[in-house]
Formats: sequence, C-alpha cells, structure tokens
Amino acid sequence: QVPQNSQLRLTFNSLELSTVNDDEVLIRRYHQWQEPYKVDVNNYPYQLISEKSYLDVEIWTGYDTTTKKGVNFTVDVILPEDLCYNASSNGADYIGSASISETYEPCLPWSKAVDCADFPSADAEWLISSSNYCRNPPSRPLSQPFCYTLINGTNCEKKYCDVCNLSEYSTNTPIDVIKKCAALIAADPTFCATSVQRFGCFVSCNYTQPSTSRGTCGPPTIPSDGLLVGTPKSVYNEGERVQIRCSKVNFTQATNVMLCTSSGWSTLTKACTECPLGWVTYGDRCFQYFTDYKTWNASRATCTSLASSGTLFRVKDLTDQQMIRDYKANVGSTIAHGNWISGRLTSTTGPWVFTDSSITMTYFNWTSTTSKLVCLSYDCIKLIAEYEAGNNQGGWKSMDCEGTHACPYMCQIDSNGLCSNKLSFCDALLAAFPTYCFHAKTVSGSDLYCAKSCGDCPGSPSCSTPSSANYTRTSASATIKPGQVMTFDCKPGYYYASGDKARACSSTGNLLGSELVCLAQPSSVDVNLNFVRKRPEVLPAKLALLLDKAGYRVPFSGKISTWYYYSRTPGNLNFLVYRNNGTAYNYVGANSITSDADYRWGWKVPAANQITVQANDIVGVYSTAANILSVTDCNGAMELICVYPTASANTLAELPTKSYSTTSCLCPSLGFRVDPGNS
Repeated sequence: QVPQNSQLRLTFNSLELSTVNDDEVLIRRYHQWQEPYKVDVNNYPYQLISEKSYLDVEIWTGYDTTTKKGVNFTVDVILPEDLCYNASSNGADYIGSASISETYEPCLPWSKAVDCADFPSADAEWLISSSNYCRNPPSRPLSQPFCYTLINGTNCEKKYCDVCNLSEYSTNTPIDVIKKCAALIAADPTFCATSVQRFGCFVSCNYTQPSTSRGTCGPPTIPSDGLLVGTPKSVYNEGERVQIRCSKVNFTQATNVMLCTSSGWSTLTKACTECPLGWVTYGDRCFQYFTDYKTWNASRATCTSLASSGTLFRVKDLTDQQMIRDYKANVGSTIAHGNWISGRLTSTTGPWVFTDSSITMTYFNWTSTTSKLVCLSYDCIKLIAEYEAGNNQGGWKSMDCEGTHACPYMCQIDSNGLCSNKLSFCDALLAAFPTYCFHAKTVSGSDLYCAKSCGDCPGSPSCSTPSSANYTRTSASATIKPGQVMTFDCKPGYYYASGDKARACSSTGNLLGSELVCLAQPSSVDVNLNFVRKRPEVLPAKLALLLDKAGYRVPFSGKISTWYYYSRTPGNLNFLVYRNNGTAYNYVGANSITSDADYRWGWKVPAANQITVQANDIVGVYSTAANILSVTDCNGAMELICVYPTASANTLAELPTKSYSTTSCLCPSLGFRVDPGNS
C-alpha cells in the first residue's frame, strides 16, 4: 500500500531470458485490464514508471539449464512531494519547458494539433501559446503532463512526459534509449544536430532536461469589472490558475482565466466581454441569429425582452448587409434560412424606419419592385434565404407584420463598452494558428478573449496583398480584415524554402507570421516523415510496395540522401525507386540496409550510393523476411487510404522483371529526404 497520488518506479538491474523457450516479461502500468507491454529481451528499457500507483509485472519462463540469469529488478515509490507539480491535479499546473516524451520522442507544437480528434479545445489559448511544451490541460486531463508526438489529420498520438525527471538510472540522469549511440555519433559528426533519432541518444548528445524548480506569484491584479471566483490566497505556485468572472449583473459569459507564470500573472485587461455568451460582437452592437420560427410580432417581442436596447437587427448599410451574408456562409446551412430584420413602413408613402425607433432607413436591398411593395399590408422586412433560386439570395422582401408567416429572426443589443482584446498575446495566437478566429475548436475562445484581433471592433485597418515576384496569393480577396486569413503559394518554376503559406491579418493591419520565401532552385525536403512511426502490423515477406500517390512521390529532380523507417525487429530492408512511363513501372535503383529497431530511424545514404531521381519518381520498400518494417494493414477497412501497387519476388534481383499488377492497402513507416540536383 502506497500513499495516494504516488507512483512506482521499476528499475531493471538485469534481464537475461531464453529466446528459445519464448520467455517473456509483460508489464501493465495503467490498470489490470490493459493490453500488456511486452519487454524486448534484447533492447529492454532501463526503467518504467507507473501511471498512478498500479504496476503489474508478469514473467513467463520455461525450464532452461543454460547460463541465462533471469530477471532482476527493484521498485521504489515516488511520493507526491517528489513531483514538480501538484499531484492531486495530475500536473494541470505544470507550465515548464519540457518538450520530450518519456520515450524520448520530440513533442510537436500544440498549434499543429488543433485538428486532432481529442484536442483539448477549452484550453486552446494556453496550449497554442505553449509551443511544443508538455502540458496536462484541465479541460481534458490525463494522469500526468503529455504532448502529441504524431499528427496525421485528426488521427494523432500522444505520449506522457517525464517533466520531473523521475526516470533516473544510476547516474541520476536521463538515459540513452538507443544502445549504440557512441558508434552513431562517431560515424556522423552532425548526428546530435540533424538525426531524427538523436533524442534516443539523450545522454550521449549532452542534452539536458529543463529545470523543475517552480516560482510563485502574489495575488493577481483583477480588472475593475471583474471578481475573483473562489477564495483568494496570498501566494500562488507557478502554473496555478484563477478564474475571473464579469461583475456586471445579469451578464452571462464564460469565466476568464489568469495564469501564474515564471514572469508573473498573465495579463487580463478586462473581465467582461463586449457581448454576453452566445452573442457575436459587431462594432458597438451584439447580434444573435435565432433558429426557431416565429411571426414578426413574436420575434420583435423576443428581441426587446433580451435587453433594454434589444431590437431586431438593423441593416444600416452595405457593410451590414454583407456581414450578415458572410456570417451565414461561415456558420453553414443551419442558419441559411430567411429571417426577420429591422424595418417598419409607417404609411403607404413611407418612410421606412428601424423597428422600435423613429430613425429613417437610408439603405435598402430590395430584389425587385415586387419585393418592395409599398402598402401597409407589406410593412416589415424579411431577408431572403441563402438557398433561394433566381439570384435573390440575401435580398429583401416586404412582408405583413401582422400576418401568420413565421421564420427565424436576428436580434441586436448594445455592446458592453470599448471593443478590445482581453489577452496580451492574441496576435501571437493568430501567428501560430492563423485560423484561430473562426476554427470550430477555437472560435469560442476567440470571441471571449480576442475581439479586436479577430476583427470584431470597428475602425481596424485591413491587410493588403504583398507584392512578390516569386509567390502569389491563392485566397480570393486582395484585402482582408483582422482575424481573416490570406493564403499563398509559390509561382510555377519556384520552390518553397521557408515562411508561412497561411497568414492572418493583425489588428494593426499587418500580416502575421513569416513571409513566404520561394526560390528558383529547390531546397532539401523530407517526404512522408510523418508516416514513420510504430504501427500494429509488419510488411509481409517477399512483398514489394510502391507509394504511388500524390504527395508521396519525389517532388523534384535530385538524389535521395536519407531513408526514414521504423522496424519492429532488426533485419534486411530494401528501399526502392521506380519511374512510371505511363504504362509500366520501371526499376531505377535500390538501397539495402540492415535496419535498427524500436525507434524512428534515419539512414544517411553514402554519397556513392545515393539514387538519382526525377520529379514524380516513386519510392517503395521490399524485404525477404517478415516481421521487420512496421506497417498498418488497412485491407478490409471501411476507408482504404493506403492502396498501393504491389509485386511478389523471392529476391531483390528479381524485382526489376516484376510487374506491379496487384494492389494492397498497407500504410508503411517509410519516408525519405531528397536533395536537389540534376538527374
């Protein structure tokens, strides 16, 4: 029995088992029903740390009279006070700079993980601004800080991080998980700077973990319109959060968060948003589209009941008209229907005035003289549905105020004071994640924290298309408002070198991020590197597989200088290059290696053996043995995403004569680097 929130650390002192008798050690460190981790007898980890206080070690062995010594390990207890974070919150308060997983894989930026199916969107602002540092967001916590190590669309993998440096073997330091680091570094002087497997040689490359010490903050400075939620304290630990709510009566909105950092509290300029929860900020107004169907009178009554300034939405000019249509287009079909807007005819001769006022209307968007009917039986205004035929979408149509016709409606209320950002790093969020203001997983946070940067404040300057001889704008508009995104790509004949292809407009009228750099000559590029990871199956023996698919082919002429792979076990792998002449695959060349296992590896091809390639050449892989290259077998899956040409051959020498007349759905852990040059 160990204290609550403790963990167990298992250290292998020796592990010598017979492979002839299929001896094995199985570890469960989460719960008793989990799929056990099978320890590799030839490449076992020095240490394993339980997720909580559960650790199960299962040893299977047969009678063996050889010199194998068996298993020897020790287990010690990691107490809550040994951690560098609050154990009761599972490290939700950790805000250090550790960026390596417990398996020594580099963490990926949180801004790249927003589309992951399990991304903790309620903490988006704090995650996106945390680079690639390990975190345990309070909205979707795990048992300890973690990070994403693989991102492939919505399919992502995350790993725990040893942020408190608990995995300390003998020398009280982290370890090398790769067992031949000295030889690798001796063979390649740039290994510790460039190799994809360099973090597996953490000690040999002289990497260091960040400090685990924590600072403190005094009481936070609360905005004048805010109130602290909960009991105040005189001292807060670095990483602690406080919630601040709007102090206004009957003003519903999400609570704000302030974070104690190493440099003090994060800045919160105000507690109340311009608009209540569920409303959209629009200049000095807030609006909301209601999807329930009501008559004009019932719609007006609802709007006036919402606030003293409540009324049907007033379309004052073309800007307002276009804003409504853009808003409908962005939200989608759920609000594409026609809806009531403000406007009332006072007599058969006019004028039209805004509902609940005597203000004369000066802008109209009638679709025809029929729509404009000037009589007291048609004395209110309906915005025509976006799916209406005859190019009338978004136009106006006069309707009977007292009639029974029902449709959705749009209300407005006055906004709550000066429009501004609450957070000081809103532009930084947009620079890291350009679609922050309208992405489905971040839009609620952008409404709460970043109204000005997201273009909700009137008078903000717009951003114009930059001029360039080497790249061009690919998005529609030549000018965009703050919070909107402009996209770019290299012009024909130019190649991407650096910079951002998507850039958001800032509240100061500047495009955020880095300007796109396109060059007349390509730079070295990695292809399919995100494919290279541990997968559940292996490539069948004597099967050659070609990655003939857009995005996976050779991008330009040059030479393949590095092959990337993940092998389950060591063995012979053959990396292939083919060229499609339109009717058949022609063999170009192959590189053969004895693979290393259980890590993402990059093999640098000796200069004399580098294969010369052309644009659109096809890479592949072949092995005479099974159980080597890690793959995902998607044959029989609902979505066949990796269907590639295949051929069977007994030896590599046979492959040039084989036709790739069959296909199979296999996603291989295979990538490559191509260096530019003449083919």
